Amino acid sequence: EIEVSAPLPHQEGLGVSLEGMGEGVLALLAVVSFVLVALALYHMAALYVMGRRMRKLTTKEGYPLVYSEKIPAPCSFGKTIFMPTSIAEGQRDPILRHEKAHIRHGHFVDVWVMELMTRLMWFNPFLWMTRIELRNVHEFEADHDVLTGGVDVNAYQTLLLAQVMDNGSVYANGFNHSFIRRRFIEMKRS
Repeated sequence: EIEVSAPLPHQEGLGVSLEGMGEGVLALLAVVSFVLVALALYHMAALYVMGRRMRKLTTKEGYPLVYSEKIPAPCSFGKTIFMPTSIAEGQRDPILRHEKAHIRHGHFVDVWVMELMTRLMWFNPFLWMTRIELRNVHEFEADHDVLTGGVDVNAYQTLLLAQVMDNGSVYANGFNHSFIRRRFIEMKRS
């Protein structure tokens, strides 16, 4: 016969209470989440302040447009478009169309919500994969708007190749945040 109600042997020699470990793990998850959210808020605030302090132009649609040598790559943050001064005059129109498309579609809301979720639940790999795929969908949508607006596909792809090596902020909708090959394939589809 097997005795079902026999108590488990006490594990005094281990020096660790197994009962409190769940609370410790939860506390660690919470601390890491708090730090990640705090860092995200700091970087978002830095972008906001940069947009407020720099001289702005206004697009014909009314979006603030910031040109600066301090901006590494074109991007939009909220309804503000950031453009490096190193972008040639002939390349600006397609890039502005791309960033305006991000703003019109409200991609910044998706980005902010997804950033908050992935930082609160950083241990969930499915959120990180969803975050990447959401960014790709945003780029496909913006590319589609640019191309249906009359920009030549080959000229646009050449521009993308020139821009893809720059790094922008992960908190803003960047012109270079996706896999270039997938974007080119999507551009060839109707």
